[in-house]
Amino acid sequence: MGLLIPDACESSRNLIVERRPSFIDQATDDTRCGLIRSAAETEHGLGSDTSISGNVLRTRTYTEWDALSQTMNLIEEAMTNPNVPRDIAKRAEDIYENLTFIGEKELVEATRVIAEYWKNIFKR
Repeated sequence: MGLLIPDACESSRNLIVERRPSFIDQATDDTRCGLIRSAAETEHGLGSDTSISGNVLRTRTYTEWDALSQTMNLIEEAMTNPNVPRDIAKRAEDIYENLTFIGEKELVEATRVIAEYWKNIFKR
């Protein structure tokens, strides 16, 4: 799957397809030092809505790299642990193969491309 990016040098109908980084590449990129605030402890288990006040007892700040590494480890555990039901292991495999994280690097790039696109539109 790629990211569709308008070509700022051509008409808005022409698009450039840029490959998204794989989750594995993102999770092993130790230059990702943007900060993420995440639930460190919840009152309820997986699947609970952490946006509901009271479900999150404590939050913690992680670097993007730390959060991605921990997420990758959790997904790999779900895929390989023989005690995990097969349907959940299959879902973990799908997530592992298709998940893309949008972090600071991706936000900066998207912002740059969108700005270039609109600059080109206004120059016409």
